Amino acid sequence: MDLLMVSSVLIGVIAFCIILGVPLAVSIVAGSLAAIFAHGGANPVIAPQRLFAGMDSFSLMAIPAFLLGGALMSRGGISERLIAFANALVGRFSGGLAISNVLSAVMFGGISGSAVADTSAIGGTFIPAMKKAGFPAAYSVGITAASSPISPLIPPSIAWIVYAYITDQSVMRLFLAGVVPGMLWAAALIFAAWLVARRNSYPVQPAAGASELWRTFVIALPALAMPFLLIGGILSAMFTVTEASVILVVYALLVSGLVYRELSWRILWESITSAVRLTAAVMLILAGASLFAWMLAWVHAPETFGAWIRSW
Repeated sequence: MDLLMVSSVLIGVIAFCIILGVPLAVSIVAGSLAAIFAHGGANPVIAPQRLFAGMDSFSLMAIPAFLLGGALMSRGGISERLIAFANALVGRFSGGLAISNVLSAVMFGGISGSAVADTSAIGGTFIPAMKKAGFPAAYSVGITAASSPISPLIPPSIAWIVYAYITDQSVMRLFLAGVVPGMLWAAALIFAAWLVARRNSYPVQPAAGASELWRTFVIALPALAMPFLLIGGILSAMFTVTEASVILVVYALLVSGLVYRELSWRILWESITSAVRLTAAVMLILAGASLFAWMLAWVHAPETFGAWIRSW
């Protein structure tokens, strides 16, 4: 009876809050607190303890650094160089801008590890450019929305760090496991973008010459080298994933400030505030999930549902 009552209160309050437009993290915490008071046998003091425990992990320190690195690349000129190289490489094909969109998501994802950073950097550049070139708005937005989630698959990835923390798995193994699915996703999107563009006779960009291709490659090389630096350092045990996230920030500062010379105090401040907001959102959800999981364990929900499933 406790399980039925607590589960109903827990899920009901969360669903009600989400329908009202309450942020997800606050909805989860509100539902968990309502379930604690509805049960009566749990001490409400456990709530702040579990909320803190959900964020108290050394491995989670990599999240704000990766987000800051992604924000710096988005605003510091790195993403523009990657996009220019991708355009020069595949712009000559049918749907070249869309294919370039996907390739940029792969390259940018291997650096920032965040779909949010990827979408803000690539979408803000590609969607207006594709619409101006004559591509339909729905096609431009659709390919961007479909390619941006590649970022959490390509290492380094914030999603893998969070998953490794929750499930107590190896972050490095999860990083390596995401490479093949990410590349398969990218290949499927490239083929679909080319096929749709060819069937609808979408515009084709002029082919870039060998000199233009080489020039954009050389300019983008510092950004292209970043994923190899991070993954190579982690695989060779030179530094951990958390240390790699800090190295990413330092590298992004050096490349944006000294190589591309586009870093300013305003850009630095905007990058920091963006990373702080995104980090707070992720951490609050993790804290709420910790309390949510504890409440389910308190009423033995996993064992009860497991026994019910086994009985069938």
